[in-house]
Amino acid sequence: AIALTMLLAKWMKAEPSLSLMLGVGTGVCGAAAIAAVSPIIQAKDEDTAIGVGIIALVGTVFAVGYTVLRPFLPMSAVD
Repeated sequence: AIALTMLLAKWMKAEPSLSLMLGVGTGVCGAAAIAAVSPIIQAKDEDTAIGVGIIALVGTVFAVGYTVLRPFLPMSAVD
């Protein structure tokens, strides 16, 4: 997930530090990972806040989306 995010960011000419934080947030564990990596890569506070906000927003959208789509997905409980 981290490598894919960095490749997409490079293709889209995004800021490298924000892209790395979003990749780590996506690949590891969300906002906590961004908060841990931010001082290591010496990211600006503004980039850290944007990264945490984006990860929280995307996580919320996917959680709600999964909840809505779950009844229509071909999945069953496995004993």
